[in-house]
Amino acid sequence: MKPTNIILIILIILGLSLLFSAGNLFGQTNQAKQPLIDTLDSDSQTNIVVIRNGGWPLPPCPSKYTNLISNTNLFSSAEQKLLLEIPLKYQNVTTNAGPLGSVLTALNKDINGHWVASFQYTNSDARDEVTFGAWKSAKFLNKSGDGYGVNMDYMVGKSAESIVLFCQLKHGMTDGLLADYYDNGHCLSWMRFSNGMAVGKWLEWNSDGGLRLEVEFKTPYDFQKHYHPPNIE
Repeated sequence: MKPTNIILIILIILGLSLLFSAGNLFGQTNQAKQPLIDTLDSDSQTNIVVIRNGGWPLPPCPSKYTNLISNTNLFSSAEQKLLLEIPLKYQNVTTNAGPLGSVLTALNKDINGHWVASFQYTNSDARDEVTFGAWKSAKFLNKSGDGYGVNMDYMVGKSAESIVLFCQLKHGMTDGLLADYYDNGHCLSWMRFSNGMAVGKWLEWNSDGGLRLEVEFKTPYDFQKHYHPPNIE
């Protein structure tokens, strides 16, 4: 996955989860009676196990999957620190004032007419590319292509929490944590990737913390290739 595409991929994969809170994500095959996720190609789900697929009311969320960034079953101490720092790091970034310890090196408009500011850190080879659109997005990468991509919504009002979409990158590919969370520390979705492939669990929660989706990938899964947005009517 190219670094230039990661912000769009985050929005497609994670952002749409905010719009669909329960049953619209799932289908059923009449032949095998195996629950299917409608937003994934049906013929690609041979090695996917759907453990929990919504319903109402939701059963209690197991404590090991509590949707808090402080949950050490889901997040390492380094990840916890980074996720909580990101909203503060970029909150006051503008087109001419970057994150602490960086200097502006370029300012241009993208094909959508949004300002894109590039910042170079003075104490490392890392760079930040911040785009100012409907959401403020950023790509933080070193020369090896390691870092992260984020989207941050600071426009939900003073009385509501901001939303952050986060994805770790290694050599420009999705590798590590993919999470969608409020800046108050509550998580909405959680996945792990290795070399661009989804591995392990895929978890999603309702805004009240109820676990509405639990999927297990038995083998590495090409999520980007097989995911397609749900129809909105």
